[in-house]
Amino acid sequence: MAQINATVGDLEGNRNLIVSYGRKSIDAGADIVAFPEMAMTGYPPLDLLPPRETRPPSGNRKPAQEDFVRINKDYLSEIAKQLPQITAIVGFVDYDTHNLYNAAAIMHGGRIQHVTHKTHLPTYDVFDEHRYFTPALTNEPTLVELNRGEHVTIGTSICEDIWDEEVGYAIKVVDTLAIHGAKTIINLNASPFHDKIRDIRLRILRRKAIRLGAAIFYVNLVGGQDELVFDGESLAVDRTGRLIGVGKQFAEDLVIVDIDMNGIGLRQLPEPTYDRD
Repeated sequence: MAQINATVGDLEGNRNLIVSYGRKSIDAGADIVAFPEMAMTGYPPLDLLPPRETRPPSGNRKPAQEDFVRINKDYLSEIAKQLPQITAIVGFVDYDTHNLYNAAAIMHGGRIQHVTHKTHLPTYDVFDEHRYFTPALTNEPTLVELNRGEHVTIGTSICEDIWDEEVGYAIKVVDTLAIHGAKTIINLNASPFHDKIRDIRLRILRRKAIRLGAAIFYVNLVGGQDELVFDGESLAVDRTGRLIGVGKQFAEDLVIVDIDMNGIGLRQLPEPTYDRD
């Protein structure tokens, strides 16, 4: 779990940061490295993106916004070419002729293998994603290759997609991924801090992991953007709900977690306190 401090709008800087943490992951012998939600653009990019209601049917956009979205996606191909030895999952803004998507790219072997779009777009409190993005219509797991030539089926979801039980969404994205064979779920996040938020996150992860029989990795952004503060503290639980990985609070971190192919963690961690280093 590559818990990075992405800067909103700094596409080149974020690309370099992703490549740097990808190489650290390769050096550590990791098979998969996952980055936070919109790691490529920073979160939230706001009006660096064109709002949905201002986009004409032709798909024409303001030049600066068009360039920002195009370059963010072009950089993904560069990242894939620089990290061919590992499966990397990177949050970015995807697009087609008429729509923008909050997305995650799964890359391996020097190219993008699969793209997942976010289903649940929060539009409450500090969030306004429906202003910019179109929700996903389907959610399917992905077969990825590991360094040893083995393959594993993973499910990729994005932030709000794992909060269905808390918010009351009818579509259960993570459940659907598990039903279709994913024994490992990787959830990319830009989740702001508030008091005791880790307790809520852990409760959600443990409940889903036990019920679905899947290991879950919750990779969170770190840093500040205007009034938003992202606390990091990425979390991983195995399919029995045991805590097997946790990132630092309010600091970049690379969290290496080992699980077997059945989603059982190879070590259990004590639950940290809020005043830990």
